[in-house]
Amino acid sequence: ERGRDDRHQFRFIVAPEDGAELGDLKTFTRDLMRQMEQDLDTRLDWIAVDHHNTGHPHTHIIVRGVLDDGRILNIAGDYIAQGIRHRAQELVTLELGPQTELDVAQKLRREVEAERLTRLDRMLLAEQEERGIVDLRPDASDSYTVRANRHLLMDRAKRLERYDLAEEVEPARWRLKADAERTLRDLGTRNEIVATMQRALADHGLAEERGMDRYVIHGQTVTEPIVGRVLAKGLAAGDEMGDRMHLVIDAVDGRTHYVETADATRLDAVGRGHIVALDPVPVKAEPRAADLNIRDL
Repeated sequence: ERGRDDRHQFRFIVAPEDGAELGDLKTFTRDLMRQMEQDLDTRLDWIAVDHHNTGHPHTHIIVRGVLDDGRILNIAGDYIAQGIRHRAQELVTLELGPQTELDVAQKLRREVEAERLTRLDRMLLAEQEERGIVDLRPDASDSYTVRANRHLLMDRAKRLERYDLAEEVEPARWRLKADAERTLRDLGTRNEIVATMQRALADHGLAEERGMDRYVIHGQTVTEPIVGRVLAKGLAAGDEMGDRMHLVIDAVDGRTHYVETADATRLDAVGRGHIVALDPVPVKAEPRAADLNIRDL
């Protein structure tokens, strides 16, 4: 209510890599916001909520675009892009201690077989964008990051080849497919949706009764009538900064359905435990050029 007439507001997500190891996200977030107030030399009017709905605990923060004296708050783009992250990293380091090279290597090693877009993928994509190809021969790259993680990048490139997202054109020289990044993002989103459905079923003691072969993922288009009980409601997978909402529905057809809507207001009156009925929206067929030709003839 206070921010209803503000010219703008700032929204961002704080997602510590080791968020699960932090004792309390609320305390961490409050410390971060106090540091931001010192950096910006003003009190901030903000609100935050912690999310534990994914494998990585994170916090959504909204900051009103006003100074403590009521004037408009403008924040430099580089502070938003880098400064807040730097302050958050400092706080995590104070809490958990600095990461050793072994810690970093172990985390990257776990990404080799991940079914999502990873830091290793970003290294490969950046190298290909700069050089036109990913050259993983010893000392072939000018990038220290690539040279330091060459063996992990080799293993990841071989994994992407199994997904048909990369091709070894010469020994230790790889070319990523044009749709590799989008495909990996989509794969990560799908895995997140499946995990969301599994949690919803487990919360209601239905996990053993509903196997993955009974999962139906619709996205924002429902192609069949659905009647059932709402098991979960929340932000859509892969859209933590957007307004899309999802429902997980235990339907009378014995399947579990995941549906989304871009209009969150349509779900305001819907809550967990409610019985809902969804019908496909009929699509009005537009005449094709051939149809018009047949009509004229």
